[in-house]
Amino acid sequence: MKRLQGAEYHTQKDNLIPIAYSTTKAGNICLYYKGGFKHYLNDHEKLTFRTDGLKELNKQ
Repeated sequence: MKRLQGAEYHTQKDNLIPIAYSTTKAGNICLYYKGGFKHYLNDHEKLTFRTDGLKELNKQ
């Protein structure tokens, strides 16, 4: 699974299709996208995050 971050994530985010998410013990949220990509949300993204029917994976 390829981790997207920074400019690489922001240039592709409109084309990515989220399929699942997970939360860590520390409270971080990781979104998983179709095509084998993942992205950890920053603090601003966490505030606006909604599950909207996404599958929750086991806690990391």
